[in-house]
Amino acid sequence: MNRAFNFQRITRSICILLMITVLIQGLSVSRTEAQDRYTFLTAYPGGAWYPMCAALGELYNEKLSQYGTWTVESGAGSVNNRTLAQGKADVAWVSSDLMWMSREGLPPYKVKDDQSKFRTIMSLSLSQGHWVVLKDSGIKSFADLKGKRIAIGKRGASSNVRGYFFLEAYGIGKEDFKVEYIGANDAAKALTDRRIDALIEFIAAPAPLVIEIASKTDIRLLSLPHDSMEAKAMVEKHPFMVPAKIPAGTYKGVDYEVDCYGVPGSWMALSTVPEEVIYQMVKVTDENWDRLLNVHKSFNQLKTKFRNEPWFDKATGRPYHKGVLRYYKEKGVLK
Repeated sequence: MNRAFNFQRITRSICILLMITVLIQGLSVSRTEAQDRYTFLTAYPGGAWYPMCAALGELYNEKLSQYGTWTVESGAGSVNNRTLAQGKADVAWVSSDLMWMSREGLPPYKVKDDQSKFRTIMSLSLSQGHWVVLKDSGIKSFADLKGKRIAIGKRGASSNVRGYFFLEAYGIGKEDFKVEYIGANDAAKALTDRRIDALIEFIAAPAPLVIEIASKTDIRLLSLPHDSMEAKAMVEKHPFMVPAKIPAGTYKGVDYEVDCYGVPGSWMALSTVPEEVIYQMVKVTDENWDRLLNVHKSFNQLKTKFRNEPWFDKATGRPYHKGVLRYYKEKGVLK
C-alpha cells in the first residue's frame, strides 16, 4: 500500500513539474514574441513625417520580417520624447529642440525626462514653420494675426510650443488671439471653410497638408525675413530655430520665396533594442533610398545627411546606438 501511495505521489509530482515546465515555456514564448514587436513613433497625419515613417515601416516589415514586426504609431512632437522615455515605444522621430527641453525640464515640460536609454540613429530633415492664411484674408504679415483665430495644432503638438515664438517676436501674447487646438487635417478644413484665419504647422516642404489646401483655395504663406528685427529677437531667445527658405513654386499660387524658420528632427531609439535589429534597419534604409524617394522628396535630405553628419550624436546629447556605429564603421563614415 505504501508502495502504491509513493507511486501516486511521484506521479502527481511529475505531473506538477510538467505543468510548471509548460507554463514557463509558454511565458518564455510570450516574452520572445513581445520582443519581436517594435513600435515606431511618428507625427500626426498631414505632415511629411507620417507618410515617411509609414514607408519605412512597410520596408522593414517586408525586408526584416525575420527580426519581428514594426508598428508605426502617430504621436506628437512634444510627447514622443516622453513616450520613448517611458519605454512605450522602441524607435521614434522626435524634435531636437523639444527633446532637449524635456531632458532639462524646461517649459512646457514640468519635470525632467530620463533619456539615459536614448540612442541616436541619425539626423532628420528640417521641419519648416508653415504659416498658412487665405490669400484674400488681408493677412500679409505676422503683425496682422493679432485678434485672429489661429490653429496651432492639438494639445501636445510641437506647433503649440514654437508657434508662440513667432507671435511673441511681434508682441502678440496668448491673450491677443483666439487659439484653436485642433489637428492638422481639421485645421486645413477649418481654414478652407473660413472658420479660422490661420494655421501653423512645422513640417518638411513640400507638405501634403499645404498642397491639399492650395488645391482647394488660394493661399498665402507668411514670411519672416531673416534680417528683420523680429527674426533676430526670436533667434536670440530661441537659438535652436534654424533659418530656412521654402522655394517659390513649392505650392500652387505661392510664386515667391518664403523666409521661414524650422528645427531639425532626430531619429532616436532605445538602447534596449538589439544591436542587430538597428544595424539591419539602418542598412536596409541606406540600400533603398530610390524606393523611399518615391514616397517623399524629404528622403533626399536624409540620404545626404546619412553619410555627412557622423557628428550628430553631439547635437542630440546622446551617443549613437551600437547598431548604427557598426554600420557607420563598415561604410567608413566613422573610424
